[in-house]
Amino acid sequence: MFVIFGNSGFIGSNLQQKLSRRNGPGSGKVLGFGSKDCDLTDAGAVEKAFAQLPSTTKVVVCSTINRKIDNSFVALQKNLAMAENLSNAVAKHPISSLIYLSSVDVYGTTPPHGITEATRVDPVSYYAIGKLAGEHLIRHAGGAACPITILRCPGVFGPFDQLNSIIGLFASRIMAGDEITLFGDGQVLRDYLDVDTVCEVICNLLDRPYQGVLNIARGESLSMNQWIALLEDACGRRPNLLRGDNDANAAGDLVFDISALSQQMGNEGYTDPKAAIRAYVTYLSTPH
Repeated sequence: MFVIFGNSGFIGSNLQQKLSRRNGPGSGKVLGFGSKDCDLTDAGAVEKAFAQLPSTTKVVVCSTINRKIDNSFVALQKNLAMAENLSNAVAKHPISSLIYLSSVDVYGTTPPHGITEATRVDPVSYYAIGKLAGEHLIRHAGGAACPITILRCPGVFGPFDQLNSIIGLFASRIMAGDEITLFGDGQVLRDYLDVDTVCEVICNLLDRPYQGVLNIARGESLSMNQWIALLEDACGRRPNLLRGDNDANAAGDLVFDISALSQQMGNEGYTDPKAAIRAYVTYLSTPH
């Protein structure tokens, strides 16, 4: 059995669809909990949810209060409460494996090139601090005997992201002929991932559980100018681009060394950025 906490959110909803479509080895019942089904900030609700799970259950935790929704101290406390309640439940109720989605925001705004899982963490936002503390709570769940994977995700785009990703926002504005603003010279490097690739990595880790932290990325960062060029090609129209001053609060280059992830799962499941952008623009162009 697979259980997804946060199945009504962006990554969780895509993951549930992907797992439900799987056939052959690794297929199984998929159970999803949204915030209305199980409020992870409520210890009693989490205890009740885990009490009904068989020990063969593989759990994926996608639930979070995203920094784009609320990057406050109150949100940090709620994210910590989720992690603490999950940690206590996992320690008490045996499961097969656990995957907890974290963020590359834990590395701060000026990480070195070639970020690995051993790179010094330096969270600067309430969201990043909460995620890092949540990682520690989950990883050190008292008495937990199952493999626990911490997946540090970069910017992710794709269906159901509600245009909250920078790729989604830019794509929608280019398609509408609206202005987009790019801060700085556009040379800052980003390793964005499409949600299908993220879900494919999670599926592989469900089949082959891993103990520890993994950065999920392609390992080939593109400049923001290059990302916009891909959007221009997919949208079939030139963007109305405005250049703004450098954003002092924005992260610098994000360039990853994905040796640990590649060793675990090879190079399977990665969608080419150009193809991923085209597929996403096609999705945005289709009435839903």
